[in-house]
Amino acid sequence: SDPKDSLPYRADCSSTGFPDTESERQQPRQARMGTPYPNPFKESLMVPIELQAAFTYQQARLQLYNTKGRQVHQKPLGQTLEQGRQTIELTNPGLAPGSYTLRLLIDGQAYDRQQVVIDG
Repeated sequence: SDPKDSLPYRADCSSTGFPDTESERQQPRQARMGTPYPNPFKESLMVPIELQAAFTYQQARLQLYNTKGRQVHQKPLGQTLEQGRQTIELTNPGLAPGSYTLRLLIDGQAYDRQQVVIDG
């Protein structure tokens, strides 16, 4: 897709928000996040995660990034994810209201991401 906006200014929008990573685009979808709820949220967010098949991994984690792409919070999940669907609770550690990107990482590889909003 063309990272330029459709307005006459043709600004390069590829550097805004959270960038796609090569590993995220090529990663097989063995694990994926459902739609987090409630969204927007204040204190806690429920994050559905589904593993398509059992596979061996060392470390899973949920990471929250601000609009500048900086990690502002993470929740280590260890090896707690199992085949099938489960829901993980992510508690707001006191972050400011705004838009964030939630990523699911397994052994350092990004498997999925969702946009979430912390409400004021």
